[in-house]
Amino acid sequence: MSAKHAIDIIEHSSDKSAGLSLDIGTGGIMDWIPRGGGLGNVLDLGFYVHQPDLDYVSAIAKTISYPEANTIKQAVKDFISRECRVQVALESRGIRFSLNFNIPYLILRQQAPNHEFHAPSNPEQRSGQDSLFSIPSDTNPNQRFNLYETQVTIVVSGWDNTRWVAYAFSNAKQELTGDKQDPDERLYEDYLATDGMNGPFIDANSPIWDPRKYWLWIVALRSDIILQEWEYLVQTLAPFCQSLLEFAQRSKVEVVYKFDRLIEISTVLAHTEECVCKAGRAWAKFADADGDANFFSDMTSDLAMKSMRDIRNAFQSLKLLEAKLESLSKSCKASSEVIKLQLEAENTRINQQAYALNLQTNIISRKVLHLHRKGTEASIEIVKLVQETSKAARTSVLLLWLAIPLVLVILYFGAERPIFNFERTTGSFIMALSILMFTRPFITFLLDWVRAFWENMRIKLKIRKNTSAGDHGEKDY
Repeated sequence: MSAKHAIDIIEHSSDKSAGLSLDIGTGGIMDWIPRGGGLGNVLDLGFYVHQPDLDYVSAIAKTISYPEANTIKQAVKDFISRECRVQVALESRGIRFSLNFNIPYLILRQQAPNHEFHAPSNPEQRSGQDSLFSIPSDTNPNQRFNLYETQVTIVVSGWDNTRWVAYAFSNAKQELTGDKQDPDERLYEDYLATDGMNGPFIDANSPIWDPRKYWLWIVALRSDIILQEWEYLVQTLAPFCQSLLEFAQRSKVEVVYKFDRLIEISTVLAHTEECVCKAGRAWAKFADADGDANFFSDMTSDLAMKSMRDIRNAFQSLKLLEAKLESLSKSCKASSEVIKLQLEAENTRINQQAYALNLQTNIISRKVLHLHRKGTEASIEIVKLVQETSKAARTSVLLLWLAIPLVLVILYFGAERPIFNFERTTGSFIMALSILMFTRPFITFLLDWVRAFWENMRIKLKIRKNTSAGDHGEKDY
């Protein structure tokens, strides 16, 4: 069930119901605390609900008996919506009163070993057992602290000193059953005051009959518990923040890690400061000259005056913590800005180096391109020279082709004695030259064919020999 759904159910439920059932659901632990018990028509009871879920408190609001319905419904809605309220409400023309104290706050607890932090994906379904943030310890990197949202709601409602009832809701992280007290002793403790785990032991069998005095006393004890939680939170966060504010020369990886931690702790500080501010505004409205604190102005008992003084001192101390949180938040934001500038400067330096390297690469590439062009030009010149040489070689071959028959004929006709028996005339000279000119290419072609035929036959014989050797090898195998 979401918080909005629970509030809608409460707002549409009837003001006149059958009465409160003490075994509603399983989402919390309800303690019925008799105060003085069995005094005729005296209605002086306390109901304390520990760690209720939304279904549980919605069921309480729907089943509460008239005429407490409106008061308790408002308290339950404040509890669900985490509304800060320190208020005195007068109903039925001032005859009926309702004293309300609802303060959400944050608690810091050391993370258990082998515990994994999982932030709830839906904020509306977040309970007091869900951790908001997980931050590392400033002294032990393996130790972490979890931040939890919690709150307490105290409502005292009635007509006079003999007819009133008190309700309390709390979703504190600790369990009610601890080793601190004897089980029999816990049966008589007033959990409205201390949750059975923080603060002094309060005996429920020593009642305070005045509802205003009782409310002031309970609120004073609760305010002290809340202040202790806030002080522990700030004292734990402060050293961690200070360790992040050091600007020693570090590697980029460490700087990035530090920047991430600053962003994380800044979020925690902002959320913490917001909660403290809300509580401070609620008290300032209550303690204003025209505020609800005037409802207690006629009280002169030592307990009432001391309780009011303790409440005032607690919220004044809370104001100092607010100033310290604001200072830490500003320091972390300033430090994150400095680190951001450092990272930007480092990125700029790296970009400049990359630009210089790219520039050098471009220069080298241009030189290589220039050399490549020179090489291409040289290759073209070499090709031209080869072509010229090839032309000269072809010309030389042609000249040689023509000169050899001519030389042979000239040598024959220039000899003193004829080798062959025919007349050496101009006609025979031309005929002999023509025969040599045409028969020489034929003889050359014939010789080339014979050479190629011989090479081909030699290759075939070699292949046949290898094939025969392979066949004999297979038979032997």
